[in-house]
Amino acid sequence: FKEDGTLIWSKSITTATSAILTDMEINSRGRIILYGTYTTSSANPNVNFGSSRLSSGRAVFIAFMTPNGNFTAARDLATASTFIGALDFKIGPNDELFAYIYLNGFSAGGYTINSTVSPVTGTGFINVFCKFDSTGRRLEWHQGYDLSDHIETGTMAVEPNGNLLYSFRAGTQPS
Repeated sequence: FKEDGTLIWSKSITTATSAILTDMEINSRGRIILYGTYTTSSANPNVNFGSSRLSSGRAVFIAFMTPNGNFTAARDLATASTFIGALDFKIGPNDELFAYIYLNGFSAGGYTINSTVSPVTGTGFINVFCKFDSTGRRLEWHQGYDLSDHIETGTMAVEPNGNLLYSFRAGTQPS
């Protein structure tokens, strides 16, 4: 919307069984970055962001748009077999991307973040904090916490030096 409330443009995310937009941020170059989850099915096997087509079943995604609303790219950040949540998203001082993801039902022995399978033991319910490069293609680091040890964070913030801060509501503080 413009300052006076006039609609400039709007977009639809199409074809997925469900798609939920959790957050939207604008980086230093004016690109709009959407963050959320989608679920596909045999009846609706893809989710489309312009010419970018995703089809991982259950995934956390990011999609990039120009200031005038055209999609330029989209990709999966994480996948899980049962439930997945895109809980918080921030942009760092150098346009790096920070994501807080909830995973449930990952395959035995690990979860997948940006095509990287990480070993894990515990309940199968995991909170993961991730840092990606500005394109979301390169995973710079991630930390996963079993929910029996750390229960749902409230929110994240990124300091000007790039440190990630987060709050938590219950459970044991990670060490």
